[in-house]
Amino acid sequence: MDKKIASDQIVPERETLTVAFLRNFEDEASRGAVIETVVGMTNAEGGMLYIGVDENGGACGVKADELNDPEKIASFIASHTVPPLSVSADCEEIDGKVIWVIQVPQSRGIVATRDGRVLKRRVTVDGRPWTFPLYPTEFISRLSEIGRLDYSAMTLPDTSADDFDAVERYRLRDFIRQNRGEDGLAELEDAEFDKALGLVRETRDGAVPTVAGLLLIGKRNVIRRRLPGAGVAFEDFAGAKRGASEDFVLPLLDSFDALLLRFRARQVESEWMDGLVRVAVPAYSEYAFREALVNAFCHRDYARPGRIAVRMFDDGLAITSPGGFMSGLTPENLLTAPSRSRNPLLAEIFRRIGLAEGCGRGIERIAEGNLRYGRPLPDFSESDEETVRVVLPKCEADQEFHKFLIRSQRRSEVKIGFSDLLILSAIRFAGSLTLAGLLESTHLPERQIERHLRILTEKELLEGVGNGDDREWMLKGCRDKEEPCTEALMRFSGTNVERREALVMKWARTHSTLTRGDVMTLLGLEGQTVYRLLKRLVERGLLIREGTKRGSVYRMPE
Repeated sequence: MDKKIASDQIVPERETLTVAFLRNFEDEASRGAVIETVVGMTNAEGGMLYIGVDENGGACGVKADELNDPEKIASFIASHTVPPLSVSADCEEIDGKVIWVIQVPQSRGIVATRDGRVLKRRVTVDGRPWTFPLYPTEFISRLSEIGRLDYSAMTLPDTSADDFDAVERYRLRDFIRQNRGEDGLAELEDAEFDKALGLVRETRDGAVPTVAGLLLIGKRNVIRRRLPGAGVAFEDFAGAKRGASEDFVLPLLDSFDALLLRFRARQVESEWMDGLVRVAVPAYSEYAFREALVNAFCHRDYARPGRIAVRMFDDGLAITSPGGFMSGLTPENLLTAPSRSRNPLLAEIFRRIGLAEGCGRGIERIAEGNLRYGRPLPDFSESDEETVRVVLPKCEADQEFHKFLIRSQRRSEVKIGFSDLLILSAIRFAGSLTLAGLLESTHLPERQIERHLRILTEKELLEGVGNGDDREWMLKGCRDKEEPCTEALMRFSGTNVERREALVMKWARTHSTLTRGDVMTLLGLEGQTVYRLLKRLVERGLLIREGTKRGSVYRMPE
């Protein structure tokens, strides 16, 4: 076999998108279930199938003997899938019972059962994994998700250059000039301009618009008819009653401007003085909002119905776009995983016209817009297979941390990059962190963290206390936040994150649920610190979050 399973491997506690349990392989029905499961898994994220394991993760053992050979199991799966699916199979013994462990790779295409059924493993609304049909209308989305097809570069039947709007082309040229797009691009003749940007594709019938071309400079009625899911929506739920609710089906630059205009109309600022310098602090970072919009337009699934939606609430702002994360991306690894685009042509056009940078790190730029004001990282935890949802929490800015960054960067030799900012922000939120704490908080590689700790210490932005693994890192020259002195803080003096987490977990064990407000009262901390603390506990599986937005409650796992 290609890969041996360690003899001391323990069967996971429960089924997930990438873990499945089946009791046996003894009859036609159970063998059919095996084929359905592996097809569903390979058309999703791949994973591990355990045969001879009950629904609770307990070993019950396989009962078939005629195929009690990993090579035969792998051959059986290959002969019952189209194209033949190559899996790795092994036998393991747990408590005297034999189980089979099937390692299912993620397919680089679309796989069907031998009788023509195409399936995909998904997570239901209640969080349980299940195998569902993958319909032909979803094939384009699936191939785009795994990077095998660029829908934005495709052409649509019965379209022509007559479907372009000359006014929108002029607007695009003007945008390129104003935003320092690619040199000379805006001065090309119309036909050369369209071809150079990829707005058309040459066919035997002449130049035919691409999906990206229609999205950018298509006539409005053509976009509504041929790309009905390409619209945007803006909704304002802030305040005592629901406010504006608007829908648009417009070319992309018009849509972008329409959402940005409505965002700015609702933006509010506070200010403070840094010596004699007035510092304006917006409720939301416009930089983060713009980058989140660019990301949504660039990476949404245009083959899937639905619209990009911006929704404003009393406690945050959410941007939702159709289509889940690209295969291999999760809310946890967004900042460290290699950047990939669902629509490479559209992403390249955005770069060339000056709407997006070429480094492909839109997620970093969204996060940076928040972190520089001492606010929590954007929250992607409410994303699912169907949508990506990023929430920018509405929190008070951390004045001392913002001033700390401004003063540090006034020194010409100090340049604070994104990784530096992520480390400094994590330490600020926690008060102090060890190397292990930084690994957990930032998800950066250990060597990268060690390198930045050394650089930040040399720049006199950090100082370490202690030795070895117990060495804790703190910001240098940045005063502690002024926090009310509560009984909890007296019992748990200091700012060490482990002590705060311990108190929250103790409260959770003695109460059925707790809210963000409960923790703010318990610890005497401000909103963004509590938000980060609870988010960290949920990601580690120590707490479960139920509900969304203001109605969220947290409880211990069962």
